[in-house]
Amino acid sequence: MDADRLTECSIMIDDCFATKRREEKLTEWEHEFLQSLEEQVASRRSLSEKQIAVLERVWEKVTDQG
Repeated sequence: MDADRLTECSIMIDDCFATKRREEKLTEWEHEFLQSLEEQVASRRSLSEKQIAVLERVWEKVTDQG
């Protein structure tokens, strides 16, 4: 995973937690999943394609992009 893609994922994760309104849209599982991804990204570990796909779906849900 290149640095640009990792940065993009980090921004999407931050967007999901950006406001209380967005955070309230998360299920408990989604919240824990995002926290896990946040830790992976912070330690510069790559995300799998499946993790990225789920992140994109969650991001679309909470940012009203979907």
